[in-house]
Amino acid sequence: MRTPKADKPYFTLCIREGATWSPEFGDFDRETVEGERADWLDHYTDAGKRRRKADTMIITTRYGSGQADIDRWVADLNSRAA
Repeated sequence: MRTPKADKPYFTLCIREGATWSPEFGDFDRETVEGERADWLDHYTDAGKRRRKADTMIITTRYGSGQADIDRWVADLNSRAA
């Protein structure tokens, strides 16, 4: 039996470094995830360049779907980049 929490949206910030996407931060509150993205964008890369919003994506999954759903999203993003 599924609990109400299982259908709750879960937001994950994905970051692209080079050609590879990876999940970096997740929360049930989208504003919290957007705040993490803003913090990430405020910092410079190791090469001293500004980070770009185009290198971020917030994906939405359902809590009950687990990590496997996030992994599928990231694999799909990486397959498009290849």
